[in-house]
Amino acid sequence: MSESVAVVIPTFNSASTIERALASVVGQTRLPDEVIVIDNASADDTISRVRAFAARHQKVIWQIEILPVNIGPGAARNRGWDLAKSDLIAFLDSDDSWRPEKLEMQCEVVRRFSDSVLFGHSYVVVRQDEDTPRSIGANPVIDHFGLRHFLLRNRLSTPTVMLRRTIPERFPTDVWHAEDFALWLTIVAAHGPAIFQRCALTLLHKSTYGESGLSANMTKMHQGELHAVRRLRQSRDIGTLGDALIMFWLKVKYLRRRIVMMRRV
Repeated sequence: MSESVAVVIPTFNSASTIERALASVVGQTRLPDEVIVIDNASADDTISRVRAFAARHQKVIWQIEILPVNIGPGAARNRGWDLAKSDLIAFLDSDDSWRPEKLEMQCEVVRRFSDSVLFGHSYVVVRQDEDTPRSIGANPVIDHFGLRHFLLRNRLSTPTVMLRRTIPERFPTDVWHAEDFALWLTIVAAHGPAIFQRCALTLLHKSTYGESGLSANMTKMHQGELHAVRRLRQSRDIGTLGDALIMFWLKVKYLRRRIVMMRRV
């Protein structure tokens, strides 16, 4: 018997993109068992669009929660996670979307690696004026990413992640940048490597950094990454020398990103 799946989607002023995200969820070849939308006090008509969409698609269970204030993306995802009753949690951002095979293919990998708790896959960035790439590849290569891999760079984009609901770890709520990176570090340190499919099942409709959204502020993203590593250092999952080397490497990456962005201007 296959495990049940909840999709958690945080939103904030997402009226222009939320229906695309939701359409990709209900268009799955393996439908989720629940869809949980947590709205971070949007000032536009995001929620009215979500409610209208949910009313038209009743094959899944919907939970829609409107928060009185914006508590940040990590806390909103935690809220949806805590509301879920399914075995597995899949995260989707309101400005991204999935290929139709995403849940079916990822659930098959979860079944194969029953001792693992964290799963992800590749993505592709699609601009507004570009066509969606058709090929996703058959029989994708499976990688195992442990703590050292994540310390070199974040191996998972949040809209590609599926994890087991019952693990105790949660997104940190004291930072709004790189909170996903901090969670992945904590999970792999406690539970072992993430299972990664080299298969682009998620469509990002913006770059992973340097454009709209929280990732746009590269300085704060860099500070969030440093904070995540310091948090791991305090838990003694890495030593002092390793901490110093990782901090140096993160600073090098930050400078490289700044140079790339300057060249785009």
